[in-house]
Amino acid sequence: MSYTSPSSRLIVQYQQHPDDEALHQEARQETMRLLYQIPLRIRLLHEEACSDFLLYCAPSIDRYIAIYDATQLQYEQFIESIVRRRAPALEMRRKKQMDWREAVIHFPSLVTFDTAEETEPSYHPRSRILPLSSMPQCFRYLCEIRPSRIPGSDDTIQRLSEKLSIHWVRKGFILLVTTSPRYCLSSFPSSLALLLGVEDEVLQSYLLTAESVLGPKHDKRTKLLDSVNFHYRRMIQCQWERQYSMARELELVRKAEYNRTILRRKVEELQKQSFSLSHSEVAALVKVARGTVNSGTYCARRIIRECMDDGAAKKYG
Repeated sequence: MSYTSPSSRLIVQYQQHPDDEALHQEARQETMRLLYQIPLRIRLLHEEACSDFLLYCAPSIDRYIAIYDATQLQYEQFIESIVRRRAPALEMRRKKQMDWREAVIHFPSLVTFDTAEETEPSYHPRSRILPLSSMPQCFRYLCEIRPSRIPGSDDTIQRLSEKLSIHWVRKGFILLVTTSPRYCLSSFPSSLALLLGVEDEVLQSYLLTAESVLGPKHDKRTKLLDSVNFHYRRMIQCQWERQYSMARELELVRKAEYNRTILRRKVEELQKQSFSLSHSEVAALVKVARGTVNSGTYCARRIIRECMDDGAAKKYG
């Protein structure tokens, strides 16, 4: 490459001296500057959204620095390829959040208990909630190496099956599955059992037991939904009464605005709710160290991305 930009030289210099903390901070600062400026320069995001995009990409900055290849393109072009791929995803997420918030304000039926809850999946007849004391034993059973039983699997599933024949990879994969039991139960319980080579009832009993730990979070969601609907009805009632009671107009406006404020706050809290087990909860459930859960789930995600990634264009995402 005949010309090397200052940003590229800085990143290469840090890659050659990875222990230099001062260089590391300079490389991060330069990457953050580019992540903030490039979306605005190429007109992918408005200026007020650039800060959100920087925060959106912040956890991956060290990875961008590590995988940059100076022989392929300049660092600015490398960051631009990341921006072009990730900025639309951020905009889509922001739009969904805004649409959801406005829908809750204008259409209360969207947040009733029946419509907000996921459809209850169907389980194997012999699956059941196990005693919590038996979870470590069940976890060790699932971690035992077994061949995949998926018939006629494609190359992607075959690659993943080969990775799962390695003990530490399989252990990390089971830990990752444990963090989101309801998603696995409602999406692909039988396929997951075939992939791991275990019986449906064993895996589903394990996931049902992990899901039972999330009971308090589901109760909190129910209370939040009731509160959202209550404040919505109060806001609508005040607006309706205002049309027929001019003497109380100021008081009704104040009450309507108060309920609207509480409603927005409750909706935002509802959006932030996560129905997954934390790493500490998984560690306590299956009796392993939290560091094992951290490293296991990280490696499992990385291997899943490697096995499912079918194109070089996804390298910088």
